[in-house]
Amino acid sequence: MLRQTAARVSHRFLSRRLSRILKRFRKDTDGVTAVEFAFIAVPFFSLLFVIFESALMFFTQQGLEAATAEAARQIMTGHNLSGTAPSGGTALTSSEAFRSQVMCTLKSLPSFIDCNKLIIDVRNQSGFAGADLSGGFYTGNTLFQTGGANCVVVLRVVYPMPVFLNFLTPDGLSTSGPNRAGQTNYGGGWKHMLLATQVFRNEPFGASGSASAPSC
Repeated sequence: MLRQTAARVSHRFLSRRLSRILKRFRKDTDGVTAVEFAFIAVPFFSLLFVIFESALMFFTQQGLEAATAEAARQIMTGHNLSGTAPSGGTALTSSEAFRSQVMCTLKSLPSFIDCNKLIIDVRNQSGFAGADLSGGFYTGNTLFQTGGANCVVVLRVVYPMPVFLNFLTPDGLSTSGPNRAGQTNYGGGWKHMLLATQVFRNEPFGASGSASAPSC
């Protein structure tokens, strides 16, 4: 009998003690802010970094397009053609020469871009209607066909911008396949393949005077 009574008293004591502890725990708000911030820190900073990278990508794209438009005038006016260059400067007869002597010297090209990684393709077209504007040319052989006077030309420039936060994409941990979520596996890593295109008709430079001017 005494044991049962003692057990009941002990149970009541422990229940009251536990109840008081739980009440104090519920009322204690110390560290709540830290705990709540820990819950949202990862998605918050992930979203913040994605915004920064997206802004950098759009800024780079804008600078690449401006530089491509400026560089296109070198072809449009015949400055790159041997024997017909109005400026009398060094002839530009390859994509590498065009990149180093024209694209890399433009102030409109963002300084943080590695100019040596620019992929340049110039193709003479039969006309505006059938102009090739596809963006996958960098997987094959690039051309440097500037055409002659009054020729239609397509200039395409690609910059493989590194992906800094690829692990935040839905399949960011996957390394298989050439493409994923707007990214391309190129040059040993995932890249944003930023493309700038200019379509134009050459000016009538040396239209009747130079045999060295290429035909359309």
